[in-house]
Amino acid sequence: MQKAERRSPPPDDVWWSTKETADYLNVAQKTLWDWRYRGGGPPFHKARGRLYYRKNEVDAWILQNG
Repeated sequence: MQKAERRSPPPDDVWWSTKETADYLNVAQKTLWDWRYRGGGPPFHKARGRLYYRKNEVDAWILQNG
C-alpha cells in the first residue's frame, strides 16, 4: 500500500489566528472581537475552541468592504 502524498496548501489558503489577522488588517484584536459580536468583519472559523481566519477570505472581505 502506498503512502498518501502530502501536498502543501496553495499560498493563499493560509489559516491565521486572531492576532495574525489583526496584524494583517492593522487593527486591534478587540476590533475583530467587536466586529464578530456585531455580525461583521471578515469570515472566521471555530475549531477546538479557537478562532481562525483564512487569508483568501480576509482578502476577499477587504475587497468587498475596503
